[in-house]
Amino acid sequence: MAGLGLWPDLRLRTKGLVVIAVPAAATVLIACASYLLGARADAAASQRTRISRTAASRSFRTAAFGHVGSARTVRRIYPAP
Repeated sequence: MAGLGLWPDLRLRTKGLVVIAVPAAATVLIACASYLLGARADAAASQRTRISRTAASRSFRTAAFGHVGSARTVRRIYPAP
């Protein structure tokens, strides 16, 4: 192991910093990534909810009023006498 030749010559403070800081930095990085992915998932879920509510509203209007859309659609479905 050629890379460990410097390790015995390092001070104890430096060794402690390497042994503690590297795993701590990895933990913080994983926590940040988890937070960002969770925020993205929440945004996608709220968009799906909004889309499904819009679709439910449209289907209700179609069933209740027989149309979805403009006055031209209403004139076509219910012609003037």
